[in-house]
Amino acid sequence: MSRSPFRSSLLPFLLVVFLVMAVSCRSIKPIEDQTPSGYKTADISAEEIGSRLLRSDRQLNGIRGKGKALISTPDQSDRVTLYFAGNRDSSHITIQNRLGMKGGELLTTGDSILIYNKVDKEAHKISYADAHHTQLNSLASANLVEVLNYKINTDRIDRVLASPEFYLLIMNDDTRIRLDRNNYHIKEVQLSEGRQKPYNQIQYENYEELDGFLLPRKLTVTSADRRSRVTLLIRSLSVNPRDLTLSVDLPDNIMIQRP
Repeated sequence: MSRSPFRSSLLPFLLVVFLVMAVSCRSIKPIEDQTPSGYKTADISAEEIGSRLLRSDRQLNGIRGKGKALISTPDQSDRVTLYFAGNRDSSHITIQNRLGMKGGELLTTGDSILIYNKVDKEAHKISYADAHHTQLNSLASANLVEVLNYKINTDRIDRVLASPEFYLLIMNDDTRIRLDRNNYHIKEVQLSEGRQKPYNQIQYENYEELDGFLLPRKLTVTSADRRSRVTLLIRSLSVNPRDLTLSVDLPDNIMIQRP
């Protein structure tokens, strides 16, 4: 009895289709299976979350302060004093070492960082993507006003999950924001990979209200490769100062070097 050529060619085709369907069914999980361990869908809406966040009637446009920075990298750990100031366009930081010497300044504007090394008398301008080359690592690339006063756009919340202690906001770009259920303070921001910043995680602690703004006194910025982090302990802080000047006073004989 002869075998049909149509049947012979159909069997391999059906086998391929079956395998493709099996792989597809295995890789596509229902959204419930993608919920982080310990969380479940919350019984509170994004609008309710937004209504319970403490918002000031004023806009935070600038800051000035002093703090201690604890720097941890694969190569070394260090502790320095920072004098910082910033607005929504730029951030300026002066670094003072343990001996009390102010050895460097950084001015972050847009996507570039100006670094002035007072000890070696050198100035460099680099892309903020290369912030890991600076002493402050990923913190050097951050806009301090935006980081300290992180804004949650409730229109961009895709899902709200809950654990006994926290709410987890999953944004439509997959950024994840963890809130304390008791007071709705932001505890952690995990940026999505699509944001392409030198840092991907910010952790917040020790909130205080200052002139109508709820701001953290401690924050930790972790680099995108998760190998380095900087913890900033804020000792003094003023908001919306009037005489805010953000610049690096370079001597005339120092040229800015670029890669």
